[in-house]
Amino acid sequence: MAVLLLTSAAGAPGVTSTALGLALWWPREVVLVDADPHPCHAVEAGYLGGRGRAGGGLPELARVHRQGGDLTAALWSQLIDLPRPEDLARSSRPAFSRPVSSRTVSSRTAGTAAVEPIGEGVDRDGDGNSEAARDGGGEPAHLLPGFGHPAQPSLFQAVWPALSTSLVELDQAGVDVIVDLGRAPSGAGGAAGIGLPGDLVARSGLLALVVRAGLRSLAGLSLHRDRIDALVAGTTATVGLVLIGAGHPYSAHEIRRQFGLPVLAEVAEDPRAAAVLSDGVGITSGSLPRGWGRGRYVSSLRHGASVLHRQMARPAGLVAPELLEEPGAGAEEAT
Repeated sequence: MAVLLLTSAAGAPGVTSTALGLALWWPREVVLVDADPHPCHAVEAGYLGGRGRAGGGLPELARVHRQGGDLTAALWSQLIDLPRPEDLARSSRPAFSRPVSSRTVSSRTAGTAAVEPIGEGVDRDGDGNSEAARDGGGEPAHLLPGFGHPAQPSLFQAVWPALSTSLVELDQAGVDVIVDLGRAPSGAGGAAGIGLPGDLVARSGLLALVVRAGLRSLAGLSLHRDRIDALVAGTTATVGLVLIGAGHPYSAHEIRRQFGLPVLAEVAEDPRAAAVLSDGVGITSGSLPRGWGRGRYVSSLRHGASVLHRQMARPAGLVAPELLEEPGAGAEEAT
């Protein structure tokens, strides 16, 4: 089941920036779903600089579901491309405003495994070079926009069962899914009382709690320990941590030992580099921070995407042995 869920138990550790970064360097074609229950269109307003198309996304899928339409075909029609930062910075006409073509939608929904991935070999900015060629064979990434009003998440509960099935079925077309669930709502309801969509959790293969290595973030995680334990006990998905800033001050080994959860991936702590993804810094001006694409932050995202992708290929609940070893992997290895 090639569905990765990213969420946090408390605070704002950078779930959206991490989810976006993983999607941009995912080793397989991927769809990033903005399912944050506290809607703010963070990717469109930040990384995409407010240049995405208005409307659509999850609210449109809810409308199709109410009318008994084909949810999978509607899902493909709502996707927008996520070009790499370097492509956005040098492109005067962003490609992400282009929805997936109807011809591609129909071929995808036919269930043919040999279908050419969306966007593969596309000359995105008219310079005669495909994105794949410029980026060393990078796979396409797409965004499914999220809720447009704070009241919509509660009305979406009836849609999750059908949409979860559609997301899982994307694996048959050679596409993985990363779902940004933002901060998990507190209180009863949802999966194991943690407030996440139960059907989505049940159909996922990997659920990662994003947390920083500082005391404030870890203390917040500790306050929700009972909810996390209930989630682990109530799902067949592999549950673990995506750790931001390992060693500042606590190491991955210390945190794994304290919480009894595997550290699935590590992301380097670099607010300046992360601002490119969270706020589009350097993209609209066409001037990314010097060495950004070769720095520790991007390297850790590349490495994390590779590790998580390999973990998703394992049976649910079975953690890769290297993730249970003594300290070392992740961001430090990616430098």
